[in-house]
Amino acid sequence: MTTSTDNPVDRERPVSPEPSNVSVRSDRSKEEPYNFKTNPSPSDRERAVSPVPSNVSVRSDRSKEEPYNFKTESSPSDRERAVSPVPSNVSVRSDRSKEEPYNFKTESSPSDRERAISPVPSNVSVRSDRSKEEPYNFEIETGKPIQSEDDPLNFTGGSGKDARSELTANLKKRILKNYGHEQSQQETNTELYEIKTVKKKEHKQKLVQSYNEIFTHSKKNKGLKVLMKGVAGIGKTFQTRMFMVEWAKGNSNNDIDLIVSFHFSELNSRREKTQSMEDLLNDFFNINQLGIPNYDKYKVAFVLDGLEMCELHLDFEKNKDLTDIKEKASMDVLLTNLIKGKLLPSAHLWIISQPSGVDKIPPQYIHKVTECQEKKHKLTAILKKRILSQYEKDLSQQETELYEIKEQKLVKIANEIFKKNEVRAVLMKGVAGIGKTFQTKMFMVDWAKGNSNKDIDLIVSFHFSKLNSRRDQDQSMEDLLNDFFNINQLEVPDYDKYKIAFVLDGLEKCEINLDFVKNKDLTDIQEKASMDVLLTNLIKGKLLPSAYLWIISQPSGVDKIPPQYIHKVTECQETLKRRQRLAANLRTRFCEKYTQVEDIDHPNQKNTEHIIKRNSTGEVNDKNKNVQTESVTKVNAISDIFKDKKDQTIRTVLTIGEADIGKSFHVQKFMKEWVKSKDKLLQKHVTWTKDSVLGKDAEELIFPLNFSKLKEKKKKKFSLVGLLNNFFEETQESVISDYAKFKVLFILDGLDASELSLDKGDILTDVREPASVDVLLINLIKGNLLPTAKFWITTRPSSLELLPVDSIDRMTEIRG
Repeated sequence: MTTSTDNPVDRERPVSPEPSNVSVRSDRSKEEPYNFKTNPSPSDRERAVSPVPSNVSVRSDRSKEEPYNFKTESSPSDRERAVSPVPSNVSVRSDRSKEEPYNFKTESSPSDRERAISPVPSNVSVRSDRSKEEPYNFEIETGKPIQSEDDPLNFTGGSGKDARSELTANLKKRILKNYGHEQSQQETNTELYEIKTVKKKEHKQKLVQSYNEIFTHSKKNKGLKVLMKGVAGIGKTFQTRMFMVEWAKGNSNNDIDLIVSFHFSELNSRREKTQSMEDLLNDFFNINQLGIPNYDKYKVAFVLDGLEMCELHLDFEKNKDLTDIKEKASMDVLLTNLIKGKLLPSAHLWIISQPSGVDKIPPQYIHKVTECQEKKHKLTAILKKRILSQYEKDLSQQETELYEIKEQKLVKIANEIFKKNEVRAVLMKGVAGIGKTFQTKMFMVDWAKGNSNKDIDLIVSFHFSKLNSRRDQDQSMEDLLNDFFNINQLEVPDYDKYKIAFVLDGLEKCEINLDFVKNKDLTDIQEKASMDVLLTNLIKGKLLPSAYLWIISQPSGVDKIPPQYIHKVTECQETLKRRQRLAANLRTRFCEKYTQVEDIDHPNQKNTEHIIKRNSTGEVNDKNKNVQTESVTKVNAISDIFKDKKDQTIRTVLTIGEADIGKSFHVQKFMKEWVKSKDKLLQKHVTWTKDSVLGKDAEELIFPLNFSKLKEKKKKKFSLVGLLNNFFEETQESVISDYAKFKVLFILDGLDASELSLDKGDILTDVREPASVDVLLINLIKGNLLPTAKFWITTRPSSLELLPVDSIDRMTEIRG
């Protein structure tokens, strides 16, 4: 269905000397989409006059680097247009120029000011208050009916079946002659919705798919009274024309014999006359007294346009009842009885009004309410096209995935993010660099392709760093959305009618004081307030309560929103593939480093042995007991040192040996054995407990660290992740959200060279919390940090006291 404007028929229009092609896309340009600017907007400054119209950029003022922000070039839409030497084609959606784009910040609309007189007549918009042609009003200026030989509505008279068919056929010809070609050339830009009241307050909208649905009702009333409301210029009159054309073509409402159209401005002019309903219909059809049809036998549909302009009293209580269509009365009495169903009770009525006029008819006489709205699909289509052009090619595999925290399950498809109706606000948390922005882009692209979230009309993305810059401004939510889409204030969509999904990224960078307790409640999207008030009310569901919110944050920012306003929490994590890639990259690194280690003639290979020392009370005695071991077991494979004994879990192994005995040699030998196992995926050199939370597919990682190198970092603070990134570039390239998903072994070689204080009492549990190197190490060894990890520490016997004995699960020795 296409749009037009409301169409008062009481003014006579100038006759065009020849037909002109007319834009059917409203006050906006035929050729311009809902454009997004591509340079900073010149909307607030005077623009140069262009000698000819120019195409307008579709990119917005928003930063290219900010996700979903489209403003990147200036739009020429605010520049004054050059005067054309010849008449130009005129939009059929208003008096606005064909070159004006649909909804971007342009110069003020001429709709509210007096338009210049054109040197020649032009066709007039079907969205304006003026009709391109007076419908069915076939009288000349004298007011006397005329009968021309070529008038398709010429009626020879009679009251039988043939007469009815003749009048219906002639009326259809007239409608098609006046509107058939024009309507077929116009593009659909508005649509009708049936408005249903649910639970007395809530309103549910249902799209009217066909004009057959206009006069259908569950109660199956004999004659239905339908109200169509819509703002000025939205296209209500054009909808009625389409209704008539579809009927005239035989495509809808085939049970209707006649469609009778009046504008209330015309009926106002007859308010001083006394006439019958039959007189009114005869004047409409231009029928003389010799051939009056029996209108009671016809199925008539009245289209009454412009209720807001009605100057009649319409006294539904005091006006007398009237049932005879031949009885004369005032126009006020005729209309109230027609609407109440006393006159022509089987007739349908479609009453058209702007919102200001809907209360002129009591609701008990209206069986159905429809609303003409701007077609959402236009802005949606432009937004989808933009998203695909910006992000689709950038979506290379990022090896990240979403998990729903409460359910502990993978979010497999984008539809599951807002799966349930009660889920309005969703929080996605994830460490820096894990791929959160990738997830939001993938969500948008999937929507833009029509693969998911089909109930969403628009996706609006803001980054908190941008919102911070507006915190000192007073603006409305409508202003904020208009800036995002770069929409002119005179062409503002009704955002309340759209299903919007907001993507709010970078909560950890929010510098706005989000006071959810003291901020006033705000429900009107046109009311101006601070950014703090706008955001808190959007998140609480006071503003745009039907909107979805997807809020993105690093762990440090999640507490900025109270948990009662978050309905679901998801986490962005790396995939198994990324973890496998990290393990493979580390193996490659160590393979290059340790290829020359094995030497069967090396004295440490021939003349040393590696033994496990045990006693009767446990693997290791504390320092107050006899240190003599009860038994000694030779180590055949280095990996044996990590095998559990009965119910005892071996987490930390301390290997002692004199200087140059070969401790580092055995470490390097073990590293080479681990590297070689890359082709034996089922072989695991380190044994983890059976009840470990680690899955059977968990990858092994070995991080060899030398105490002498760690000593160099003692004056700096690192998180555990930061420390690994400092020594291993592979961990920088593959961001890992949780190292607890790996089977991690730390090899700390040369404790005797550390000069670190490993008796610090500070407790540390967060692998991303910075601390000194000695605090990191002691919390690792004690199991406060990454408790699933294992440790192999080497030292000379003289440095045994640097470690708490209760943190050592097994002691081995390299001896000659």
